[in-house]
Amino acid sequence: MRTPLREFLAYLKTGKSPIALLLDNALADPAAYRDHPHLPAFREPHHCDDVCPDCKEWLGLSEDQVTHINGWPDGQIERIRQVIVRMIDGGKPGAFFWGVTGKDVEQVGVVEGSGHVTVRMESPEWVLRLDGEHAEMEVTETEPQEATR
Repeated sequence: MRTPLREFLAYLKTGKSPIALLLDNALADPAAYRDHPHLPAFREPHHCDDVCPDCKEWLGLSEDQVTHINGWPDGQIERIRQVIVRMIDGGKPGAFFWGVTGKDVEQVGVVEGSGHVTVRMESPEWVLRLDGEHAEMEVTETEPQEATR
C-alpha cells in the first residue's frame, strides 16, 4: 500500500497502522462475536489465508487493505486468526500494533495477560520502499516467526 510519508511515520511512531486500528476497533468487545454465524468457519485452520467477504465487511477493510493482507505470509495470517479466536473465546479485548524489525522475516508477537491481549506485527525493514513523498511496503512471501521480545 502506498502511503504519504508523513502518515507512514505516524504509524511507525504510534504502532497504529490503519489495519491495527481496524483490528483494535473490531475486537474492543470480542465476546460479542461468540454467537456470530461465521465464527464456526473462522475457527477452521487457515480460514483467513485469503480475506473472506465476511471478514472484509466485519473489519471495514478497503480493497487496497484486502489486497495487502492477502499478500501476507499464510503463517502470519494464521497466527493472528488463532489469537483472535482465543480473544473471542476468553472475552479478552486486545491491542494490535505494527512496526518494523531488523530481522529477515515477518514476525508476530503475542502477550496474553489475564484480561487483555497485545499483538505486535512486525515487517522486515527491507520490504520498505521510500521515495521523497511516499512509503510503500513490498508484501513478502516469507513465513513469519514468533517475535522474541
